[in-house]
Amino acid sequence: MKKIFAPLVALLLGFNAYSQQQPSLMPQPQSVEMQTGSFTLNAASHIGLTAATVPFGDMFNEFLKANYNFKLPRAKAVGSVSFEEDKSLPEEGYELKVTSKGISLKGNGAGLFYGLQTLQQLFPAGKATVPAITIKDAPRFTHRGLMLDVGRHFFPASYIKQYIDVMAQYKFNRFHWHLTEDQGLAYRNKKVSAPPICGISAQTNSGRPRRPQP
Repeated sequence: MKKIFAPLVALLLGFNAYSQQQPSLMPQPQSVEMQTGSFTLNAASHIGLTAATVPFGDMFNEFLKANYNFKLPRAKAVGSVSFEEDKSLPEEGYELKVTSKGISLKGNGAGLFYGLQTLQQLFPAGKATVPAITIKDAPRFTHRGLMLDVGRHFFPASYIKQYIDVMAQYKFNRFHWHLTEDQGLAYRNKKVSAPPICGISAQTNSGRPRRPQP
């Protein structure tokens, strides 16, 4: 029995040590290399931006304000945090480096946004400290989508917006909005009780005609 369980225990211990070292990221990047040390952000830190990366710096500051109650001022020269556009990277790709001296994010196009989502996942609750790490990533598939079926069920606009925000957070880039079935159309109009399109959509070959619903 000892011969059976000894390798299993060693495997579990090794997996536990690996899981403690590797951050939990979703989706898993192509390359993750843990380094020694960490970097802590505070209100005295600065962020270096170019004209192309200002929107991403604003997003990052919104994240910091919501989670740690401070924002980073713009650096006049080189900041401890820097966002840079790099067209030499793969399409939608990014490279994220965290050392004891700062954070560097480079991305190509949407890669800057996706890299920012990965960076935000590295931050724990309570303290703005991220582990030293090097991450290189690019999408495996150009089409990464989710579908929301509202053909038979209404959802408030706030839910749709939140759904799309979460999709973007996990690097989906296609939103398939399933609006209609052959039995009906999910359409609400407060000014018209029964638009003509509702009467047309209520006619179907797969079932009995339905009375248009306001």
